[in-house]
Amino acid sequence: MLAMGSSQSLSSTSSRAALSDDKEVGIVKMLSELQTTKEVRGLWFYGKINAILNATGWAYMGCFKRSCRARVIKYDNEFECTKCGVRSSEENWLYKLKLNVVHGRHKAELLFWDQACKQFLGKPASDFREHLDDDKGHCTKHFPKKFSQRTTIDKSGYPKYRRRNNGRSVEKNGHPMDNRYVIPHNRTLLLKYGGHINVEWCNQSRSVKYLFKYINKGDDRITVAFSEATDSSKPQKIDEIKMYYDCRYISACEAAWRIFSYHIHYRDVPVERLSFHLPGEQNVYYKPDASIESVLRNTNLHSTKFIAWMRANQLYQEARELTYVDFPSKFTWSKKKREWSPRKRGFAVGRVFFVRPGAGEKYYLRVLLNVVKGPRSFEELRTVDGKIYDTFRDACYARGLHGDDKEYIDGITESSHSAMARWLRHLFVTLLLQGSMTKPESVWEKCWEYLSEDILYNVRKNLHDQELELDKGEIQKYCLVEIEKLLQQRGKSLRDYVGMPVPPDSYIPSMEDILIHEELKYDKCVMAEEHQKLLKDMTDEQRAVYEIIMESVDRKCGGVFFLYGHGGTGKTYLWRTLSAAIRSRGEIVLNVASSGIASLLLPGGRTAHSRFAIPLNVTEDSTCNIKHGSPLARLLEQT
Repeated sequence: MLAMGSSQSLSSTSSRAALSDDKEVGIVKMLSELQTTKEVRGLWFYGKINAILNATGWAYMGCFKRSCRARVIKYDNEFECTKCGVRSSEENWLYKLKLNVVHGRHKAELLFWDQACKQFLGKPASDFREHLDDDKGHCTKHFPKKFSQRTTIDKSGYPKYRRRNNGRSVEKNGHPMDNRYVIPHNRTLLLKYGGHINVEWCNQSRSVKYLFKYINKGDDRITVAFSEATDSSKPQKIDEIKMYYDCRYISACEAAWRIFSYHIHYRDVPVERLSFHLPGEQNVYYKPDASIESVLRNTNLHSTKFIAWMRANQLYQEARELTYVDFPSKFTWSKKKREWSPRKRGFAVGRVFFVRPGAGEKYYLRVLLNVVKGPRSFEELRTVDGKIYDTFRDACYARGLHGDDKEYIDGITESSHSAMARWLRHLFVTLLLQGSMTKPESVWEKCWEYLSEDILYNVRKNLHDQELELDKGEIQKYCLVEIEKLLQQRGKSLRDYVGMPVPPDSYIPSMEDILIHEELKYDKCVMAEEHQKLLKDMTDEQRAVYEIIMESVDRKCGGVFFLYGHGGTGKTYLWRTLSAAIRSRGEIVLNVASSGIASLLLPGGRTAHSRFAIPLNVTEDSTCNIKHGSPLARLLEQT
């Protein structure tokens, strides 16, 4: 979209550009220089400078090196750069001036860093018109408005006030202002309260939630610590939770029984665990030294308990009257022969392996196994009233085994009266991740308008085009992009859900680094300050461990370190120090714990199951569900 000069003068926050190798651009300190510097114009934009934002921004103490411009930290009477380490006793304030660069429907923001920007602080965008490149400035509130002979209401319910073109104007700061610049106001309230107050008629019931946002944000909350007030110099904290004990009394005989580890209750019920799989997805076990030809010729290796059950349904008439769960009550499984045979004595209870609803076709197959009696093939499992359906999911719906997701549609519809659209998208993503909806595409079709209420507003705001109109198809695609972003942050995608529409690649921004961005967004200066504070209070033993691990990090040699200690010995303190040290360098740290409670103690902590996609029920054949090229895989590669 754009090419820019050296990072000493310009940087982009929304778009990255290629730097020309054959041109050297000096520092642009003034906007007026931007108009006269031919080298800059030679590298300039395919688009145009569309606006200088009113919010000129903040300032901070910066490095004196023009090639650095990083923040500095004060030590005694000197300032040290957090990036290059240069020290100085003088103050160097850097101010931020932001420009919008628009090209078609795309935009980027440029930052000017220099003390010369100080003269622009607090001034309106209209003061910079003479510096703009052929275009008028754009106010963040979209002033000036268009002339209009009458007040109208647009289809979204917002008023467009009458603004007559009568030729009358006033001059402010050397610029003429007419009716297009007048801010809506109420004269009575303005005179009475001495401030800008406006009252508008809300003509749509659904707009109430935007007028009274704080009503829908819940009660005010506060964290309170209890302490005695008798001696203010040494307040004693009162932990009411630790003071309360919920105990259960047991008799001496029960205590002795438990001490000797006797069975409290005993029950021996034979249970036959019933595995199943999708067509062609059975596990095949063979010895490591076996040849491929021998494995392919051995038909017994391909015969699973599930396939043998369907084969038994072909041989025994009695089996045709039993479901998979009831089958072990009349038949026994022989591991050696790998076949089912009629039961001669005893009994057993069948239990089919659990599958979560989000497993897709495997889940629907399990539902059918609890209903269909005596199927002799996968096709018979998918057959309903003589019709063979393409998927197990369709067969479940044909049998009426699943509802129509009406409760989820009603829930989203009811929430839309008080919740903002972005929270509704979070709700929809939560339902997707939990696998609660049987047909998520039908819920999407019924509720997409609620999920996308703010899409047009956001697109207009981002593109600075209040007259922009999007059709339903485009709004749906932008909304799906927002849903895809939320799913990507949790290691999922819309492509993982059968039937859900997927936005075109042209609408999806580069999200492959979303997880990496989440880990790199920590403020280096804050991390550096926290690191210095934590490092100063470390014990000698903690510092020794810290130096060993950091040496391994600096040398990039890796390693596995096991830290052992009782509760309260400072293990978490050491992890916090290491995390702050590495993150202050702009590098990635993945804090992982075995439990959710332990992960909350670590900055940015996650459970191992969540971070590494470890199955909840781990077996000797379990593997982490990290797909090659996925965002999680790229994150681990960058760590």
